[in-house]
Amino acid sequence: MEMMALLIFKREKVPLKRDLLFFATADEETGGKWGVEWAVENVPVLKECEYALNEGGYIMVDDNGAPNRYEISSGQKVLFQLRLKARGTSSHGSMPHSENPNVKLVQALKGLQNGKPLSRYSLW
Repeated sequence: MEMMALLIFKREKVPLKRDLLFFATADEETGGKWGVEWAVENVPVLKECEYALNEGGYIMVDDNGAPNRYEISSGQKVLFQLRLKARGTSSHGSMPHSENPNVKLVQALKGLQNGKPLSRYSLW
């Protein structure tokens, strides 16, 4: 996707005020030690970049703990399909109880949103 964006800029002859660089590495899943981390330390022109766009999103800090760049993530791995079933005793929406299947589902989804595994919830 990033390479395609670069090609579109070139193809459409978009006027730029500065150079546009494309840099790709293959070790993002292992922390970038021999990719981006190595390159930032050893390729001087990368330190001169005004912006860097990446798939991740977090704040990088310098040795003193001060922010020195902000990495932005606009979205990734956004498709998540889930089918859950729960059993229990029905109740009226104005008087839910812990054995209501809807209550169980809501609690399980809230837990997923907070990073907790479904196995933690008793849906049956």
